Amino acid sequence: MLTKPVQARVGGDFSPIPTDLYQVQIVDVDTVTQMNPFKGKEEELLNYKFAILDDKKDSEGNDLRGRFLWKRMSPTFSDRSWALKMVKAIWGDMSQDDLKTFDFNSPVGKQVKVMVEEKPSKDGTAIFNNITSFVNAKTQLKEVEYETKPSEITKESVPVATEDELKALGL
Repeated sequence: MLTKPVQARVGGDFSPIPTDLYQVQIVDVDTVTQMNPFKGKEEELLNYKFAILDDKKDSEGNDLRGRFLWKRMSPTFSDRSWALKMVKAIWGDMSQDDLKTFDFNSPVGKQVKVMVEEKPSKDGTAIFNNITSFVNAKTQLKEVEYETKPSEITKESVPVATEDELKALGL
C-alpha cells in the first residue's frame, strides 16, 4: 500500500513513425539492464539513440526530423548481432582484431540509414517502432544539434546524525 500520494505522470502523445527508410544520426549510447527470457537472467545491453535527419512528415503532417528512435543490442559481434549489422553499415567489414578492440561509443555522431517498421503491442493497444535493418548512408545530411547527458547519476550521502548523537544512542 502506498504511504504517500503519488502524482501520475502522463507522457506525450506521439504518433508512431511511419514504416519507411530513414537517415539517422546516432546521438547517444547508454547501457540498460534487461531480463533475457531465454537465458533466465538479466543482461546488460547497449541502448543506442538515433535522431531522424530526413525532412519527412507523418500522416498528420508533423515533422519527423529530430524525432528519436532507440535500438537495444548486445555488445556482441556475431553474424546475427545487431551491433555487427550497425557497424558494417557504418564502416563496412572490419577485421577480427578491430572488432575485439571496438569502442562502442565510436558510432555516436555517425549517420546511417535504418528501416523502421510499426509493430503493435501484444495487447494491441499501442504501436511501437522497431528498427529492422541498417544500411550505409552514402551522403551526409545536416546533423541535428544534440547534447548528450551524462548517464551516471551521482548521489551525495548526508549523515542523518553526528558521531556524538550516534554515541549517545549507543550506536
